[in-house]
Amino acid sequence: MLRTLFAIRTSDPDQYFRGMLLKGITLILGLGSLLDMLLVAIQNPQSAIFWGTLVGSIAACIVFGLAHLGRINVGAIILAITFLAITCIVVPNENLIYSPIILIFLFPILIVGLTIDATASALFGSLTVIVLGILLLVSYIPQNSWSLLAILLLTITTTFLWLVLFTLERGRNQARKQAHDLQAAQNVILAREDDLQATNQQMQKKNADLEHVLELVNQLETPIIPLTDESLIVPLVGHLDTRRIEHIREMVLATVYQSHARFVLIDLTGIAIIDTGVISRLNHIIKCIHLLGTEVLLTGIRADTAITMTTLGIDFADVWTSANLSDGVRHVLRQVAV
Repeated sequence: MLRTLFAIRTSDPDQYFRGMLLKGITLILGLGSLLDMLLVAIQNPQSAIFWGTLVGSIAACIVFGLAHLGRINVGAIILAITFLAITCIVVPNENLIYSPIILIFLFPILIVGLTIDATASALFGSLTVIVLGILLLVSYIPQNSWSLLAILLLTITTTFLWLVLFTLERGRNQARKQAHDLQAAQNVILAREDDLQATNQQMQKKNADLEHVLELVNQLETPIIPLTDESLIVPLVGHLDTRRIEHIREMVLATVYQSHARFVLIDLTGIAIIDTGVISRLNHIIKCIHLLGTEVLLTGIRADTAITMTTLGIDFADVWTSANLSDGVRHVLRQVAV
């Protein structure tokens, strides 16, 4: 019930706060006016105070409804003007600007300033001073030295109120701007984190694809072909660098160990350039294969390859060699058939 009563039809937090403030002020003034009206009605129901409090009560109900609908500015102006008019009508003209009654004129200015803004407070304060000045000129208010001083003091007080409200409003706006900038910075950071996360995921996917491609390339660049259940063919193609030699050694030794092959035929036909470094590493692979108890056949040996081997003094006495792959295949098949 209370939540419905004090609800404000707006999604703006600032508008909601000002609406709640206006409802609170309206409720206090409305209940006060209603109580005064009941008290006056008992004593003198035809007096100006009775009609003034009645109008104030009706205006409070109207403004409360406007605040509920989110019409804060309109409601605040209506309430302030009603309060100012009732004050001028109810209070006797000879006492209108005498202390402490003159302080009553500050309440409408505060209502407008708190529920609208400092500029509205200054405008309404100026309007109040102008109204009192007009009443003084038309002799509705007695003209004397105190009346002029009272209006001057009201002007100074109104200016001071505007300055206080303006300072508070500026501080509030700066705080909101800082909060907005901070939220914007946080949104930028979150967006960058999302971008970095997406980029990281893309890089991980690319790395996984690259690793898959490299694995496929390694398998394709060093194929090991089963010739029989006991023999393997290792055709070497392209350029043999240190990385490829190491990979070939690991692949061949692992396959020979797992398959228990008796023969490994290494074909050099597809090698473009065979230098001393390649022959030395190849000799190391052959020795490793021999240690596993497997016989090695070396085919595809060209004339320049034979010269390089002889120059290095590498002894391939335990290796069956041939210039072409077909001779090596036939030799292996004969040995397997024995």
